[in-house]
Amino acid sequence: MALSVYALTSLADCKTYMRITSADDDALITELINAATRYIEVLTSRRLAAREHKQWVDGRNSRRLVLDNYPILEVNRVAYGRASAIDATYTGTGIRASIQVTSAAVITRSWSTTGVLTSTSSTFATNASTSALVTALDAISGWDGTLRTNVPADDLCPLAGQPALNVTVGLYYPPLDQNVNIIDAAAGILELDRSPGWSQAWEGRSLPVGYGSFYPRGFLEVLVEYRAGFESISSAVETSDLAQVCREIVAEAWQRRGLNTNVASESLGDYSYSLVRQMDLAADRAARLRPWTTPPVGRRAA
Repeated sequence: MALSVYALTSLADCKTYMRITSADDDALITELINAATRYIEVLTSRRLAAREHKQWVDGRNSRRLVLDNYPILEVNRVAYGRASAIDATYTGTGIRASIQVTSAAVITRSWSTTGVLTSTSSTFATNASTSALVTALDAISGWDGTLRTNVPADDLCPLAGQPALNVTVGLYYPPLDQNVNIIDAAAGILELDRSPGWSQAWEGRSLPVGYGSFYPRGFLEVLVEYRAGFESISSAVETSDLAQVCREIVAEAWQRRGLNTNVASESLGDYSYSLVRQMDLAADRAARLRPWTTPPVGRRAA
């Protein structure tokens, strides 16, 4: 088990804190670090270590968007609207078919005449563009894809399972970019600039009614590509207490591992996370995590 690149502490720092010199339990300690990191992220409702995010946000016909993760380090794109990227249909011999778009893949499902389900996940990691996705769709028995616009595959709008048996299903992406945004980086808030000339950000496109001065109203209408979090949690003074709380949780979980006689030290995965969650969060640790769970003032007012 490898240490997550987003872990809140390192294996070496944990072992130093726990006064362990042997490598015998490195695998378990590593998984406990990963589990403790996930646990703290659940408690704080944010991803703390810096990383790239692609987040769909509800449009509320307002000038402000509140993002899930902060502090914001970069905003690479804000986009909305709907334009066709792929047309997909199932013309095979099955009795039912559907297609779905998740945050990581296009999933096709078909049911044979005997009711047997065939499900195929065409991931964005393997098919990075909609052109590649069309090739992947065409390779699935009974499915046909037609490319309308070649864009990054993970630009596709989320879509619940749609009936596709002899029906063309459109997969869409947001074509309109808005790049005049004011950022409250610490609070994770974007706001449209009211200054004259904002429409120049639209690259001369013809805009639908209501676009431009406000983020348009709609469920998961706006796509934001951004980088957020802290770059160096263990070494930075401002986040050093996060790393220390993570080490303390790992140390306590490691000490309690022997209380369950049904679990050997080599058992990892879900067990490690369960072991971390079973512990009561000590009052002092809860107090030290409170600054990371309390939204900044600007965020509370959003």
